[in-house]
Amino acid sequence: MKRILLVFAVLSVASIGSAQEVFGSDHEAFVLSPAVVISSGPTKIGSFSRSGKVILYKRLEIKKPEDYLYEKSPDEYEWYAYNRLTQTSQRLKIPNKALDPVVMAGDQVVTYLDSEAKKRTFYNIEKQLTTLVAEPEVRPINDGSQFDFLTYSRGNRVRLVFSDGTTLDFDLDSKLEMLGPVSEDRESMVFLTTVGRQSDSLLDRTPRDYVRLSVDRKKGTTMSKSLNEDEVQKILSSAMFGGDEKFEVDSDQGWLSVSVASDEKTPNKTAVPVSARIGPGPHYDRSFDEMSIVYQQAGSLLLRDIHPISLDLALRVTQTNLQKALMNDAKQMGLASLILAADNDDVLPGAKEWKDKVLPYIKDIDLANRFNYTFKGGSINVEDPAKTELGFIMGPGGRAVVYLDGNTKWIPNP
Repeated sequence: MKRILLVFAVLSVASIGSAQEVFGSDHEAFVLSPAVVISSGPTKIGSFSRSGKVILYKRLEIKKPEDYLYEKSPDEYEWYAYNRLTQTSQRLKIPNKALDPVVMAGDQVVTYLDSEAKKRTFYNIEKQLTTLVAEPEVRPINDGSQFDFLTYSRGNRVRLVFSDGTTLDFDLDSKLEMLGPVSEDRESMVFLTTVGRQSDSLLDRTPRDYVRLSVDRKKGTTMSKSLNEDEVQKILSSAMFGGDEKFEVDSDQGWLSVSVASDEKTPNKTAVPVSARIGPGPHYDRSFDEMSIVYQQAGSLLLRDIHPISLDLALRVTQTNLQKALMNDAKQMGLASLILAADNDDVLPGAKEWKDKVLPYIKDIDLANRFNYTFKGGSINVEDPAKTELGFIMGPGGRAVVYLDGNTKWIPNP
């Protein structure tokens, strides 16, 4: 009897831990992969690199008891970089009070503002080398998280500071106002500019002319091209300019769902769940393509990927997951019933008394109400417990049956 209960409990835990979650809308579906543990213990979420291959985070370094005899400083958070390719974390030799650290394009350099030196700083992860940046006394237009350079603009003079510490200066046409970088490659960088200074006032309805500015990396020469309305909207709706998000996160309840415009919100007509469960927690961060999410739960920093799948596959996975969930519920009811029997000399009550006597062991009246108890009562020491039905839970297209040996089976409707 003890052996049956032990195997029963292990199978139950394993079935829960291996589940994937499917969610979507009427026209697209996704699967949320199982969680990967980045770090255990107290952590603080940093940010993804543009490629999504590196994740910055802070971890609390707790000193050994003997260290407190010689040091008065409290436990402090230290910065780490998690490499998704190697699945390893590297401690960064940057101040724990570094402001706004981000991984620059290329995944090799972290840029941050040194709060003590009051200077923008580059830190090479591989070489563990720190470089102070020779920058103008103005804030950069971009934070470096999507490109391998920072952009500074004062008047018509623009300076680019690259992740290797080199700089490139060029003059902007006096009629143009710099908005920020749009893209880059080995030959050039592309920026979005406007004709005239832009206003922050929501009442300002003055039409603006947008200009695409291409800058040669080596020569610093520029080429400009006026943009039409469609080209401008495509740039402004992109992620780097705060475009529409693919997914929404309910941080209070911990649910992830597909973002839908308010004028398009209609009931999901498919059987695919509209949300996937992540877990409650106020702190989340997503990769730039939004296909990865990192969050804190149960004392660990966790990473989960989001993969697009076809609606047909989503429906099949949803059906399979539902069957697994119903079989797990049936397994729980079977375990509660077997524990009840173990406390009563391996005897189970009849159908009329069963629910009242099993509730103290399951403490879930809704689950008990969904379970159909079919055992006639009496001793559980029968000739073939693996074929003796204890009860079942009905589901779409079939039922989840549990037997006296704790085994469960999905039986389709005839």
